[in-house]
Amino acid sequence: MRKLLATILFGLFASTGFAAGIDPATTEFPWMNGPSRDSRYILSDFPNRVHVWEAFSITCSWCARNAVQVKAMKAEFATDDRVEFIDLGLDSRDADYVRWIQTHQPTYPVVKDVDRKVWTALSTQTGIPQTFVTDCRGNVVDSTIGYWDAAAKTRLKAAIARAKTVSCE
Repeated sequence: MRKLLATILFGLFASTGFAAGIDPATTEFPWMNGPSRDSRYILSDFPNRVHVWEAFSITCSWCARNAVQVKAMKAEFATDDRVEFIDLGLDSRDADYVRWIQTHQPTYPVVKDVDRKVWTALSTQTGIPQTFVTDCRGNVVDSTIGYWDAAAKTRLKAAIARAKTVSCE
């Protein structure tokens, strides 16, 4: 019984990311597909938003496969101003981002987290692709790792719905 309870509690904490989060007031990145060459994506400029972060690397074939899934889910939320999708790049070379953007043509921000501060703050597991849903306060509501199957998509949509119940106005 104790073992079962420990397993359930660990699963709850690992999947909801109680210890994970970021501070929207101090989080900003180079915005690799922003409006100008030196654009910055500053999280506090987008208050009361739910963010869906997809951590990727240009060398990760699973990340490239998942990019199609992310783009499709973004299209489902295209009319919802409270939901923002972000590709969270872990590569250091700008040329890698140019290649990613040209290949996948995301219609949402691609940001550079080369020092991996945000990825580390959000991660409850290691590995990519990894997706995090954060509420407007920067708290992780849920996360997945790996390629999105139907269950992962359902889980992420439920996390987005939960995150939208938090108000930061």
